[in-house]
Amino acid sequence: MRIVLTVIRVLVGLQFLLAGTPKLLGGHSMMVENFTRWGLPAPDLFVYVVGIVEVVCGLALVLGVATRWAAIVLALNMVGAILTAGLVDGGIHLILPPTLGLLSALIAARGGGAWQLRPSLGATRGPSTG
Repeated sequence: MRIVLTVIRVLVGLQFLLAGTPKLLGGHSMMVENFTRWGLPAPDLFVYVVGIVEVVCGLALVLGVATRWAAIVLALNMVGAILTAGLVDGGIHLILPPTLGLLSALIAARGGGAWQLRPSLGATRGPSTG
């Protein structure tokens, strides 16, 4: 199970890195238009905030740093995506965010698996020796 969690953690992290990077770089103006259509407040600023959250938390998942915290934040981010983009546009926005949200919730609940730089809160260290 630890290897499966590791693969899920890394793939989910990469997906968030890929989703967040355009919000901060080349695709910012297009995302502002989308955020406006989805009814989000201060769309220009909100695109940056969401982009930073996705990049930072995605990188945390890939590296295995504070994985449970990062996964909780990303699961909440996906709830927001479902309630905005999903309800307005439907389609892929009703498939990808729920999937990523559930996988993020799984990581938050079960941990990030093996090969982490710094295991998350609640990680077990094995039996005590004394």
